[in-house]
Amino acid sequence: MSYYALILVCYLGIDTIAAWGLNLEYGVAGVANLGYILFIAAGAYSYAVLRLPRGLDLGTGASYIGGLHWPGWLAILGSVVVGALLGALLGLVAVRRVRLDYFALVMFGFAILSWTLVGAVPGFLGGQSGLFFIDDPGVSRTSWAYAVLVGIICVACWFVLRRFTCGPVGRTLRAIRDAPAAAASLGKNLFGWRIVVQAVGGAFAALSGALLCGFLGAWSPPAWTSLETLLYLTAVIVGGLGSDVGVLIGVAIVPVLIVQGVQFLPTISSFPQFTSDGTMILFSLTTLGFLFFRPQGVLPSRRPRMRISTSPHGSLGEHAPQVATGRVTARPRSRGPKLLGQAGSDDAVLRAEDVTVRYGGVVAVDHVTFQARLGTITGLIGPNGAGKSTLMNVLRGTQSPDEGRVVLDGDDISAVPTYRRARRGLVASSQLSEPFSRLTVIENLCVAAPAQRAERLSGIVTGRRLWRNQEQVIIERAASLLEEFRLTSKANDLASTLSGGERKMLDVMRTLMTNPRVLLLDEPMAGVTPALCDRIERAMLKLANQGVAIVVVEHDLASIERICDHVVVMASGRVIDTGKMDVLRSSEVVQQAYLNG
Repeated sequence: MSYYALILVCYLGIDTIAAWGLNLEYGVAGVANLGYILFIAAGAYSYAVLRLPRGLDLGTGASYIGGLHWPGWLAILGSVVVGALLGALLGLVAVRRVRLDYFALVMFGFAILSWTLVGAVPGFLGGQSGLFFIDDPGVSRTSWAYAVLVGIICVACWFVLRRFTCGPVGRTLRAIRDAPAAAASLGKNLFGWRIVVQAVGGAFAALSGALLCGFLGAWSPPAWTSLETLLYLTAVIVGGLGSDVGVLIGVAIVPVLIVQGVQFLPTISSFPQFTSDGTMILFSLTTLGFLFFRPQGVLPSRRPRMRISTSPHGSLGEHAPQVATGRVTARPRSRGPKLLGQAGSDDAVLRAEDVTVRYGGVVAVDHVTFQARLGTITGLIGPNGAGKSTLMNVLRGTQSPDEGRVVLDGDDISAVPTYRRARRGLVASSQLSEPFSRLTVIENLCVAAPAQRAERLSGIVTGRRLWRNQEQVIIERAASLLEEFRLTSKANDLASTLSGGERKMLDVMRTLMTNPRVLLLDEPMAGVTPALCDRIERAMLKLANQGVAIVVVEHDLASIERICDHVVVMASGRVIDTGKMDVLRSSEVVQQAYLNG
């Protein structure tokens, strides 16, 4: 019983490390990986290659490759490096080439392919017989000292893990999980973060595999079937998706209690296979039970509650006045009118030049040219199907033009990804609201703050000491913005609980947190109450007065007339007229386009 208790404790620690890595990938960052066991196997085989002595007869008719016989701690460290590199490499190969919902199957394919190749070649890693006579890492695998070693490594892994699951980095990864397109529009590098997550998850898996190999003293293909990945995935779901402590509980329930505990069940004479099949029965029932009746798990991910103290200054600028109440009646003219349609304007910050987008034989945008200048608001209007949203997608970087180009500050950015455009100050909100639904309202705003120190390598390594003060400034700025838009009472509510109009306003507020130079708003007033429309309009006017260039697509022509310096009218993918809204209302061309549309 004492040795069996040792086995359970060691399995609890080793499996927890593996499950933490999978939870980081899937539960926190939203990257599903059905081939996760491959990285555990890579760590186990790497440990064996680095630990076994040279010339050892494995009984397979082939001499063992490697035979480096490294010290135990160095073999474990080498396995971690192999796991991290393999995770990053497969991520580079798969993440960019396939959609994220296919990524899980791609990783599953890699695992099956590797399992088959290793088992089919006896001279390579022992084939189906595997590797054995593997030394422990310098601590006896039959003593409680090994459990102490596993426990110490678990504690170290906990501190490393919390650098990625808590604070601004965890917030960013969860935002990417909930709404990838919205995160990219705020300057988040989706590809880069997913590669980082794959590397860290691979390192955790390999570490688990190395410790397991050192504990068992052997490793073979039957130890890393696809079922093992499902066991870890179920442990993550049972414990609580995205919850570090919950995953520990899930591991205790699934791999330890169910997989190992079922071995104590007596053999029932009428069902001689019950003892061996009982594991799968209990595993299946547990999985189905939690998915149907408690999908949040035993201990769901905790929602952080921030203490809010508003800044004495407006959030849209140090000396910006607070958003006033009352209806916006006209655009204040603190400067002369600027005709945004004129070519050759020396302060045009954003230009679309002969932009054309085709979908098969349909031309959605047909050689459209217009420009936006700093400190002005450009309205983009037209009937449904005019190509406005497609043009906005080209400007924000989610759609590539078939012809023409997009120019920002004189540079062609047609091939620049969305997140890089956002970092250069070109920020957009989408037509459909995309809140980070499992983050709180104030977290949604904090995610959008640019140049966060916590997201740099130095911030991850150093921790709160480097980014604590900046984080407090970000929270205060977000709180001030909530106060301006009268959403302070909902600051710590999940974004998923907001009404449709409040979600739309949250999208606009997030873009304001980025300090944009060019702001693209696609139907910001859609589904928003008149009172909220007033606040959005006043925020736009305030930003324009501070020198921001704004391009807005909107069907509310009264709003367009109140706030826009210049209006571009589109129909059938083309620009059919430009000018002031009060003049465009009487244009026969515009009237005909709306009637036909």
